[in-house]
Amino acid sequence: MAGFSITFITIIVSTSFANTVLVSPVRWGDIAILLFGLASVGFITATEFFLGARNYNLWELPGDYRKALEDAEGQKQWKVILDDSTRMARRNEQYARKSYNSAIFLLFAGLFFVIGPYNLVVAFIVAGTGTVLEVLQALGLGSSRQKS
Repeated sequence: MAGFSITFITIIVSTSFANTVLVSPVRWGDIAILLFGLASVGFITATEFFLGARNYNLWELPGDYRKALEDAEGQKQWKVILDDSTRMARRNEQYARKSYNSAIFLLFAGLFFVIGPYNLVVAFIVAGTGTVLEVLQALGLGSSRQKS
């Protein structure tokens, strides 16, 4: 998704709509490039946080390896390590989800400023629909998965 955003920036820079003045001296393309750039940062940040969460995930360890660690650390110490790792994995996952969702919102906002110079109604429909669906997803509405 970050690559998509960066590609969109290159396309915007090479098109004539990028020079359409929104409010002097700000142009539609300036806002679109800013939003897609920030979306790229959000997607890259989300990836880093998801990788961080994976580093702390001890629940996926093979059974033999996990048993050896429990024996080596002692049951009480292993529980502390497992609790700390679980807390860190969940924290990183929450940050990753927030970064990802923020980047999606920025992406839809950027699309508004790409489509807007051509047709404001279509821009509102596309960006609005995407934003509403992302809000529903971010709030967990429409999901059959139960929150824990």
